[in-house]
Amino acid sequence: MIRLITLLLLLTQVATAQFSISGEIRNDENEALIGASVFLEGTSYGVITDDNGYYEIEDVPEGEYILKATYLGYRPETESVNVIEDLEVSFVLGGSIFGIEEIEINGTWVKKNMPFSYKNSERESIERLNLGQDVPYVLKYTPSMVVTSDAGAGIGYTGMRIRGSDPSRINVTINGVPLNDSESQLVFWVDLPDFASSAEEIQIQRGVGPSTNGTSAFGASINLKTNKVRLKPYMTVATGLGSFNTNKIGVSAGTGLLNNKFGFDIRYSAINSDGYIDRASSKLNSFAGTFNYVTESSSLNFNLMTGSEITYQAWNGLPYQLLETDRTYNSAGTDKPGDPYKDEVDDYNQSHMQLHYNKAVNENLNINLKGHYTRGLGFFENYKGDEQLSDFGLSDPQMLDRDIVIQRWLDNHFYGVIAEFNYKDLEERHNLIYGVSANQYLGNHFGQVRWHSGLDFPVETLDTAILIAPADYYRNLGNKIDFNTYGKWSYKFKDRFLTYLDLQYRYVNYAFEGYDDNGVLVDQVDNLSFFNPKAGISYLLNNDSKIYISYAVANREPNRNDYTESSTNSRPQHETLYDLELGYTLQTDVFSAGVNIYNMSYDNQLVLTGAINDVGEYSRQNVESSYRRGVEFDGGLKDFRGVHFLVNATLSENRIKSFTEYIDDWDNGGQIEKTYELTDLAFSPSIILANDMGVRLLRNNQDHALSISLLSKYVGKQYIDNTSNENAALDAYFYNDLLFSYSFMGINFVKEIQLNFNVYNLFDQQYVSNAWVYRFSSEGYNPVADDPSARAEGEGTYNLTGLYPQAGRYFLVGLNFKF
Repeated sequence: MIRLITLLLLLTQVATAQFSISGEIRNDENEALIGASVFLEGTSYGVITDDNGYYEIEDVPEGEYILKATYLGYRPETESVNVIEDLEVSFVLGGSIFGIEEIEINGTWVKKNMPFSYKNSERESIERLNLGQDVPYVLKYTPSMVVTSDAGAGIGYTGMRIRGSDPSRINVTINGVPLNDSESQLVFWVDLPDFASSAEEIQIQRGVGPSTNGTSAFGASINLKTNKVRLKPYMTVATGLGSFNTNKIGVSAGTGLLNNKFGFDIRYSAINSDGYIDRASSKLNSFAGTFNYVTESSSLNFNLMTGSEITYQAWNGLPYQLLETDRTYNSAGTDKPGDPYKDEVDDYNQSHMQLHYNKAVNENLNINLKGHYTRGLGFFENYKGDEQLSDFGLSDPQMLDRDIVIQRWLDNHFYGVIAEFNYKDLEERHNLIYGVSANQYLGNHFGQVRWHSGLDFPVETLDTAILIAPADYYRNLGNKIDFNTYGKWSYKFKDRFLTYLDLQYRYVNYAFEGYDDNGVLVDQVDNLSFFNPKAGISYLLNNDSKIYISYAVANREPNRNDYTESSTNSRPQHETLYDLELGYTLQTDVFSAGVNIYNMSYDNQLVLTGAINDVGEYSRQNVESSYRRGVEFDGGLKDFRGVHFLVNATLSENRIKSFTEYIDDWDNGGQIEKTYELTDLAFSPSIILANDMGVRLLRNNQDHALSISLLSKYVGKQYIDNTSNENAALDAYFYNDLLFSYSFMGINFVKEIQLNFNVYNLFDQQYVSNAWVYRFSSEGYNPVADDPSARAEGEGTYNLTGLYPQAGRYFLVGLNFKF
């Protein structure tokens, strides 16, 4: 009996044996996930992680279970467990917060195995180059990129070219919303100062790339992403100073995710600089605010981004003859007798509002809806000497030449809606994206006379004078509607091949004031429809490498000036680009390599020829056939024991097959024609090289980090116009930037202090990155002695040239405090 009772007690004890399951829940960045749910499916056993991401489920009966960990915005993870003893099971939840990776579609972005050439810049690489300069200067070391700055040091008006394609041919989106100005098709980065501080990731797509929203991607696309929900509260104070009296202050802060549902983020920055060029000052302010609301299957995001800029004009360029003697000279404002006019400025404000809604309908279907509105208002002001008031709609009984101050205004609105639907099967072999967007742009252009020398007070007292509201001397409205729809289908088969098909239809309706056949200004409308197919295939050699080929077609409408400075007879046609890309990529944790061969063939590419059209304007004209062909390399050692060495190179040929130049004949009137065969496209260097080499020191010290990098850029000779004339060429240049970064952790309530010291153009190279040229024939008059922009080409031909010199050696220092 005693033995029986003992046996029953032992059996009862075994039957009621209970154990614990414990562990940690973290994300991909090794951050503890506080408040994550961990439970055994089909039971009542479950807990919430503590402030360290730790959990423990106690009193779990013996048995087999499915242990599941979930956290708002992350992919749930499960693991089968057999509970016969205490277990320790930890999870790393992949993906990112909902609204960024899990349910946001990002249909304009190139994914890893797609057959296109692209470059991603992550937050870390953006920060190391971001000390207040515009976005082009943060990206200047990416493949095939050439940048320029009117003020000479990357603050103020800046521009970029990719594979020689000018800024109006580069499509730019922020969170999938178009940024390019609808009429000029340009992006004015100065209107959103310090925007790199808001960017979480930037992707540059070279060539046509996949279908996107907004203006045509006619050589490249740039996608910027700012939408990231942060889990924890944070604050960063960024300060900076440097050469040319440059200074910066910036503050960014966020609440983290409150109640696992919503959060707020704000950023403000102010940047001031005198610029390298005389008086090329910049006063820049920006603000960004974000509200996020997330659930397990949806997210709502509102972005407000504003910028204001007052920049002294430096866009006239330096007269050619002054390059060696007075390379910082600025002609802006010098029409005024005595000191240059102090208000020869560009003054513009722009605000962007975006509303994003993302919904995971089920495991197969995601929906993304966007609404956006952009408001811009501003002017640029000029002092002009010896003008007739009648040319500005004013009467002058004395009919004298007058000095005059004018403002030319732009008051514009841009708004629209975008919808994207993403379907993928559970095996992730099929992926179908359908997108549709409709946008409208309203641009009110007008000019006003602010002062003239016939008034009874001097221009120096203009700011305090009591003025009658100025009358417009011109006013016209541009109204542009852009409708776009596309379908993208990718299919992965045999685990090696990924096929891609992309069909886009785009419709443009542009209403404007332009010249009719009789040279009379009238309201006009142009309607254009474009079909842009793209297709490609990738072959995955293994998990790290692929080869790919793609073919894409893009069509692009003329810009505002092409329309308004021509008649219906001389109006240029739209351009077409046929882009063939063939490449190989390899990506490992330590090493990367990519080779891409491209052939971009153009029909009717629009270029400046010097021709005067039937309304007396110098307008762009279509050239029948032109091309850009080249090979790009991008790769190197990413990180091996703290050392990195990265290189990119572009070797290209950029030609117009047949080109006719029109040269003004100052002696006889009219124009002289000259025809060239296989001439070089303007601003298209055949060689572009860059490298980034550096070392991370103190790698084993958890509290301190030190890195030193040397970045170099070589840009080959390029021509200012399309004639391959050596009198219109920019010399090749080579510059180096030296970057120091030191950070240390954990001082009281400060999480990290980071010091960045960047020396730009380390070896003080004197170079010119941009220019303009006007060519004419004059047998009877030599203008060289009278005009510092003039130079002789020989045989009675001259040109006027304006140059944009860049700064020699200069530095910027940044000191950041992270809380």
